[in-house]
Amino acid sequence: MLLFLIFWDKIKIFFLYLFEVIEMLDSLILKTTNHYLKERSLFFLLNDQVYKYELLEYKEMLKTDKFFLYFYQDEYKTYSYGFYDEKIRDLFKTLLTINSIGLKHAKTILETFSYEEIILMVKEFDYEKLTAIKGFGVISAKTIIESLHKTLFDVSYTSKEEKMILAVTKLGYPCQLVLKTIKTVDSKLSDDKFLKVLLERLGEQKQVHG
Repeated sequence: MLLFLIFWDKIKIFFLYLFEVIEMLDSLILKTTNHYLKERSLFFLLNDQVYKYELLEYKEMLKTDKFFLYFYQDEYKTYSYGFYDEKIRDLFKTLLTINSIGLKHAKTILETFSYEEIILMVKEFDYEKLTAIKGFGVISAKTIIESLHKTLFDVSYTSKEEKMILAVTKLGYPCQLVLKTIKTVDSKLSDDKFLKVLLERLGEQKQVHG
């Protein structure tokens, strides 16, 4: 019986440690004695081990007791990142799913803009704001913003809409204006009527915006 109790205590300790490790894969609970900040990194202390997480948004003082984590694996190593806000962590993960963007570009975006600025930039298809950053060309900026727009605002386009988007952008209409306008056209219209209405509304929008 004594051996069983000793064994059972060891099992409980193991599972408690395992649960701590599993939770650490998603987030950390911060206390005054279990972490410190240094050189844009958070160092977390657990069971005589020190874990380091790079901060993409560095703050001298933490305003939260929960710290969200993300681990990025490439062919060479695993990168550990920490975030003060879960929605910023999720945005970082979303950026990394876009084909034309890598770790460096995703980090640059989050280090340059606040979450609110990124959402507004995506909502308004403000490509110019992104191309103002070194390393972002027009094509990559369009790909990033349009991909984020579909994900963040849950926007999808029918095959007819995609065909019309391609057609009118070839005529010289700005892609951001087309994407803003196309959802105002009744998708049940015939192709010819749809295109006619879309061109009319694009013309009206161009007049409004100069």
